[in-house]
Amino acid sequence: MHPNISTGSRIALLFSMLVLLVSGFIMCLSGCQEKIFTGSVDCSECYTDKPDSAILYIDVTINDKYQKVPLVLFREDFEKNLVDYVDTTDMGEYWIWVAADQQYSVKVEYAYNSDTIYVIDATKVKIKRVSDECDEVCWVVVNDRINARLKY
Repeated sequence: MHPNISTGSRIALLFSMLVLLVSGFIMCLSGCQEKIFTGSVDCSECYTDKPDSAILYIDVTINDKYQKVPLVLFREDFEKNLVDYVDTTDMGEYWIWVAADQQYSVKVEYAYNSDTIYVIDATKVKIKRVSDECDEVCWVVVNDRINARLKY
């Protein structure tokens, strides 16, 4: 301890350092309001403005046995039965525009003769800001695919 610094000054100095440390920690926690995506990104595919919707891709099995399959898209968990869209597809990759930052579930029905199989899967479509990857502000869509294919 330095002989020229009083005990009161030492306490004030320690208190000031503690306040600065706590303030910095709180600012760090509250300053990051958007989740930041740190994965690899093609900057030419970025959105410069944060989108409020995105394309949701739903992969289904289409083959000689299942040439067309009906699907039901639900907002949130399918158990809540909040039907958003009903359709039938004959393509292996089905897509639909949906609201961003929302959970979606899909129920696909595979019927052949008297057998029926249901495939249910879900995702939460998210929009994330890219950091340190592109020269401009960059927003990307993540979790935009549901795999509702049959597994053999």
